[in-house]
Amino acid sequence: MGGLSSRLQGDAPLRERVLLRAPGAPASRWVEVFSAPSVARGAPARIVALRDVDPAARRELEQRFVLEASKILGASLDLDRTLADVGRLVVPHLADWFAIDLVDDDGGLRRVAVAHVDPAKVEYAWELWRRYPPKREDPGGPYAVIAERRTARFEEIPDALIEQSVPDAELKAIVRALGLASSMCVPLVARGRALGALSLVSAESGRRYSARDQEFAEDFALRIATAVDNASLYDEAVRARQAAEAMAAELTAQSRAVESALRAMRDERDDAIARLGEAGGAVR
Repeated sequence: MGGLSSRLQGDAPLRERVLLRAPGAPASRWVEVFSAPSVARGAPARIVALRDVDPAARRELEQRFVLEASKILGASLDLDRTLADVGRLVVPHLADWFAIDLVDDDGGLRRVAVAHVDPAKVEYAWELWRRYPPKREDPGGPYAVIAERRTARFEEIPDALIEQSVPDAELKAIVRALGLASSMCVPLVARGRALGALSLVSAESGRRYSARDQEFAEDFALRIATAVDNASLYDEAVRARQAAEAMAAELTAQSRAVESALRAMRDERDDAIARLGEAGGAVR
């Protein structure tokens, strides 16, 4: 561990497997260590992520993650807040970058959540979204993933892929500077409808997304899609109730107006009859 500690102090990214034994643990475990220099709140920092590669331990960690995610997704129907909380859970355990895009009524995409350990980079991601929104023809992008309802996974993001898939020179330089290492874009599908896409990106940690990671991400995306669908159904129910209440209020107002008009007509009729009676008595 001493050698690993010294390597973690360096400036170079690190990715290696080491045998570690936690205090009080009955045995050592193989752990994959990812580390890379970064900046947090304007100061030099280093991101370190550990992944237990022991199958039984990994399953246990995944179950804990799913349990915590399920609690968050079921805690509120406030979709923006819920997805922001999910992002804080995902980063940095599953990804260095997290984003969710939802389909608008006109078929466009609306970004509703972004997460990164560095708040400054979160703001940067929002700015990039505004300046360079995804295009429908982007291979492996959210539009393609939603249309095909199929996950796009890049276990590695070599420079050749960036050169091929990012035509804009300025954006290409930005992508290279971010040091993206691996990515997954997963469709959000519920009740047969494609609602959006979940994007998970590895950068500073250097992790590589495997087929097993994709399977887990797809299960996670299904849970997110269900929460999004439930929130949408709730919003529809609220709007329907508000419309019904508005219609009932309008009908009530119209009914009162009609009653008022009828009352006025009756009063005018009674006044006219009374005047006729008075006029007849005067003639006699």
